[in-house]
Amino acid sequence: MVLVHAKALEEQFVAEGWGTERIYNDYVFVGPASDPAGIKGLTPTEALKQIMETESQFISRGDNSGTHVAKMGLWKAAEMEPKGDWYQVWEGGSQGNSATLRYTNEQQAYTVIDRATYLILKNEITLKVLVEKHGSLLNYITLIPVNPDNFLQVKNDMVMKFVDFATSDEGQTLIQNFKKDVYGEPLFFTNSAQWRAKAA
Repeated sequence: MVLVHAKALEEQFVAEGWGTERIYNDYVFVGPASDPAGIKGLTPTEALKQIMETESQFISRGDNSGTHVAKMGLWKAAEMEPKGDWYQVWEGGSQGNSATLRYTNEQQAYTVIDRATYLILKNEITLKVLVEKHGSLLNYITLIPVNPDNFLQVKNDMVMKFVDFATSDEGQTLIQNFKKDVYGEPLFFTNSAQWRAKAA
């Protein structure tokens, strides 16, 4: 089983037969409180255009992480190719989202990061959430059972027991409430088919 959050690569993984299905936190734009590019409240596409037009410093992880893939998807959807001195592919990006957010804070720059990482570090940094709650910023963290037809050593019965638990009311409630008491809001949002059917 894999636990991932890069939708395009997940769909390719399943389409090529390596996984059997996709079983379903969001991203936010953060930047200096002064917001020199003036992106607060804009759509993701409008925000990227403002950042590019004003050549405001933007930090990218530059690796093949789910966050980086999602970020590049936003640039592609905006029909822009980021390049120039203002766009920095940080060499330490492979250290992860926390390290990238801390570095972005040091530079007082903009970046796109998952809300959970921001909430965990928000008391250590001065960057603020400026763009949020847009459909294109949804960050599905997906379970994909590895295809037992291609990998005979896979313990598929155990995998499916975990999938059943993670997508059950009990599992989804644990996800929904995880660290909510510490950060004042959910780090993750529930989205299993069973959970959605119950809420319908």
